[in-house]
Amino acid sequence: MGIITDILGVVDNAVEGIAEIGFSQLAGTVGGVITAGSALLVVLLGINIAAQIRPMTFASFFAFGIKLSLVGIFAQSWPNFLVVYNIITEVPDSIGAAVIGLTGVNTTGGLYSALDDMVSQVTEYGDAIGDSAGWVFGAVLGVVVWVVAAVFAAVSAGIIAYSKIVLTLMVVYAPIAIVCSLFKPTLPLFEAWSRSIIGYAFMPIAAAGAAGIVIAIAGEIASSAPDPDDVETLSLIFPFIVVLFLSAGIMLAVPAIAMGLSGTIGLASNAAGLSGLAKRGVIQSGQLGRRAMGEIGYRGSQGIEASKAQLRGGSSSSGAVPPRSSPAARLAQTQALRPKQ
Repeated sequence: MGIITDILGVVDNAVEGIAEIGFSQLAGTVGGVITAGSALLVVLLGINIAAQIRPMTFASFFAFGIKLSLVGIFAQSWPNFLVVYNIITEVPDSIGAAVIGLTGVNTTGGLYSALDDMVSQVTEYGDAIGDSAGWVFGAVLGVVVWVVAAVFAAVSAGIIAYSKIVLTLMVVYAPIAIVCSLFKPTLPLFEAWSRSIIGYAFMPIAAAGAAGIVIAIAGEIASSAPDPDDVETLSLIFPFIVVLFLSAGIMLAVPAIAMGLSGTIGLASNAAGLSGLAKRGVIQSGQLGRRAMGEIGYRGSQGIEASKAQLRGGSSSSGAVPPRSSPAARLAQTQALRPKQ
């Protein structure tokens, strides 16, 4: 077995044991809460139906009964929840194998074995080139090829292992999340858990699909490449090394691909739309502001010019124009001119 198969085999065994033990312990802890909560809800529903405090249709009552039954079935028993766990853990490997089968590449040992074959082929090429080259140059080439293979193996194994570990933690929290679905105030917690577990379930699927496509491309290039014993220069396997680097980049993009598949891409598009609206608003506000400032500046300059003209006219005239008096002042002047009797 290769390094990727060994690492991911250990991870699979570890997370399966942790998922079962953690789920069972947590289910035993919340079992009393489930029983008490179910009994309380049934009593409240009975009181509501008898007193007709809030009218409830038969369809709503039947749907709630189904929900209560599903909570009791899956939140308290690991063998029952194991069906869901097997679906979210075994589907990625089957999808990767299906993608590889569609591309026509023969992989009898599964996805992990196919990834190990890529790493083994690169190391064989490196050994052949190192034997054909000189002592110093051969050692340098061997280190370079080994680093390339190690980076690809670390990225591939790390991404798949990370997705499995996080998904296992979500499975361990499943009993609490399922119990939260019984009550309306805690229903958002169950919805958030559901979205998270779907997103992390898509990550192994995306990793398996990306790895399958990468293996198919590398297999096509390897079929046209020479045998390791016939390789004497690095240029003969340069396309294979480039594909290996590209494969590592694709595997690094798997989390973003999984988040996009699980619905985060909708949030991203909404964010892009909001940023576009904000950008257009800023541009329009700037245009309106510049237009308003231009009008204010134009009117201000007209007022300044008029004031200057009045000042120049006042200084050059022989007499100042008397200020206009009010009607009350004129009436007082007229009364003062009348003779007093």
